[in-house]
Amino acid sequence: MDVGLVGRERCFLNAAGIGFDAEVARRVSEQRWRGRGAVPYVYAALRTLGSFRPVPLTLTVDDRPEELTSLLIAVGNGRFYGGGMCICPGARPNDGVLDLCVVGDLRPHETLRALARTFSGRHVGLPKIAQRTAERVRVEGPPELLVHADGQVIGRLPVDIRVLGGAVGIVLPGGTAPAAMEGSGSMETRSAQSKWGKAREFASAVVYSLIEADYPQLAARAGEAAVGRPAAFSGAYPAAYPGFPVLRDAWPNGVPTETAPEPGARTFSFWGTPAGEAPRLLCGMLKGYLEEQGFEYHAEPPPKVRVVFNLIDPQRPKAYRRKAQATFVVSLAELSERPADVLKAGYPMLVRSMSNLLVLFIPDGGGMRTHFITPEQGHYQLAGPIDEDGYLDEFYSRLKPIITSQLVIDNVFHRDLPEELWNGDEKTEQLFRAGRRLAELNLLPAPFPLEEVLSPADLRQLKRLYNIGGLSYGNLSARRDQATFWMSASGVDKANMRTVGRDVQLIKGFDAERNAMVLSVPPGIPPRRVSVDAIEHYLIYREHPGVGAIVHVHAWMEGIRATEVNYPCGTIQLARAVAGLIREAEDPARAVVGLKNHGLTITGPDLDDIFERIEGKIVPTVPMS
Repeated sequence: MDVGLVGRERCFLNAAGIGFDAEVARRVSEQRWRGRGAVPYVYAALRTLGSFRPVPLTLTVDDRPEELTSLLIAVGNGRFYGGGMCICPGARPNDGVLDLCVVGDLRPHETLRALARTFSGRHVGLPKIAQRTAERVRVEGPPELLVHADGQVIGRLPVDIRVLGGAVGIVLPGGTAPAAMEGSGSMETRSAQSKWGKAREFASAVVYSLIEADYPQLAARAGEAAVGRPAAFSGAYPAAYPGFPVLRDAWPNGVPTETAPEPGARTFSFWGTPAGEAPRLLCGMLKGYLEEQGFEYHAEPPPKVRVVFNLIDPQRPKAYRRKAQATFVVSLAELSERPADVLKAGYPMLVRSMSNLLVLFIPDGGGMRTHFITPEQGHYQLAGPIDEDGYLDEFYSRLKPIITSQLVIDNVFHRDLPEELWNGDEKTEQLFRAGRRLAELNLLPAPFPLEEVLSPADLRQLKRLYNIGGLSYGNLSARRDQATFWMSASGVDKANMRTVGRDVQLIKGFDAERNAMVLSVPPGIPPRRVSVDAIEHYLIYREHPGVGAIVHVHAWMEGIRATEVNYPCGTIQLARAVAGLIREAEDPARAVVGLKNHGLTITGPDLDDIFERIEGKIVPTVPMS
């Protein structure tokens, strides 16, 4: 029979779910009175009904994304869950596909009506409820939204689910196999098929009963089938995954590499209407130039387009709504006069347009000069005007690192942090003190107030794609042991990092298959994504055992080596470039390297050593070129 696989960590034989049903599963697990059958689930559902509301999600079914508002999404390998609710009436455990029940924006009274019909499977005919099949499913949305598998909460969004066809075998008495019964129309065969069908139904019922009772034996077998070989499990089963071992990728063994280009990796589109002559002229020249570089133009951006040139009005910049995390947005705008402070005028446009780069055309001496504004508050310009020979070559040399880079910013959260670390340890206390010291040295610019410049809809979209809580600058980390390190989370106040799982995260590995950092987090705290530079710190710690701490700040020191290319934060290209300079340093364990137009990465045996070396030598202004 088939098995469903959530990420690489959890198999299920019956059903997984996101949203309302996962919240119900959480309440059932916490109820003192558990009961049997459907009663505890119905009771928990009624309790959940008053507080849970549909949420905006991005659902990708076999590489076809769509945005919707949903109460729950159930992914079924079997038909039933919740003590007898027929959530996916068309599901079969041996058909090679998963069945989806997508419940839309239901009001509480509509949810009650659907709940009553779920036991007979008649909810499928109701408005706002759709059924479909898939081999692969990805759901993105608010990072606090729960996910369950076979009735047990296993994590939060985003989540990837796929089917493993025929992963578990069922042995029947007498050695009867279904293959021997196919293709024949004799009475004997039809009789055998009938017996096989009854035996199959009985076997399925036994399997589901085992899952309901939390027997780990069958689950472990399914886990082996999920990876095609016996899984190399490390240690005891974490409490967050009862009976199902975590398929770990120990970080000393996982090496991130640049993967083969995905669909859409060299595609581009233009979006919006030019508000000025310079953006109009650039778009006309850029289309043919990029096609000569091997890029493919699309008049309408496909879901996984690589780069979108967003033509914005400086007074009313509008965002291009990405459909995929790997889409880079370059916004183009023209000003009628030069502002007193280009960065101060341009940065809100970059944020409002939700861009990876803002190209700003500003009048200068009778012509238009090209200025670049980056998310790291960087500002630099091209030497020549737009109509000068060689302009496109120089423009593309600045653009290429952005539109050809590979992000490594996803996180996989394992709720297996040992209890003795829930409140941190001496290393997290060192990070807390170091964060305050950065603030005292005036090396922590105030986090940019996203909520003040983005609409609620745009802010939700940004959080759905990147799971961020805000824009902040700089990060710190400290090695805990040879396999793990603590690091500041994304978007937090670095001067007040106190809560493990929210302000500080424990990184324990890299998941090469999912291209994501693996974090160990405590229960009961909605985890925040770790800093985007985690992949850079990971490579440095992995290669240099003598490095005990790393500080990254948007500041500068004279006489240091720097990366030659301005790669974006959170990309494997930037991480490898920085790691390469650390490797070439006289003492990699006590190195200072520059990131072009960005800042510094500093290594040391501990945080105190780093601050002793940089104090009095560091300046808060990064040179731009």
